[in-house]
Amino acid sequence: MRYLVAITVACSLLAGDIGAAQDSPRTAPVGIVGLLASPQKYEGKQVTVRGFLLMLGGHHDIGVTLLCPSKEDGENELGDDVLVVANQQMLRDREKLDRMYVSLTGSVAVIRGADGSYAPEIKDIKDCSVWSDPSRPRLLQPSAPKASVQR
Repeated sequence: MRYLVAITVACSLLAGDIGAAQDSPRTAPVGIVGLLASPQKYEGKQVTVRGFLLMLGGHHDIGVTLLCPSKEDGENELGDDVLVVANQQMLRDREKLDRMYVSLTGSVAVIRGADGSYAPEIKDIKDCSVWSDPSRPRLLQPSAPKASVQR
């Protein structure tokens, strides 16, 4: 009987630890188009998103950092971008990150416009690293996995 009680207590303690681990914040991978379409869905959540990063303004100016779906969208100012509050590391790595496709992890905040629209902002950046250089796309690199066609 003591063994049964001990096993029950042990299982209860383990289950409690598993539940606690599930409550910890996790980073949800999110597509930039989904984030732009439904920013309220991600408000307050930590996400990882990939896109083309534009760091506008000079080194000493107050600049704006935008994450765009593509290089063409950003450089043509199509307006389908996410405002990014760059952290100090991003500012130091500006020359490596600007005008690159990046993978960025941070928290989503939603900004409400005067017209009632909602726009996402990514702040409290935990990580920002180059995903792909537009002048040397990942798929065209010798080490990149190639898509295969089965016949």
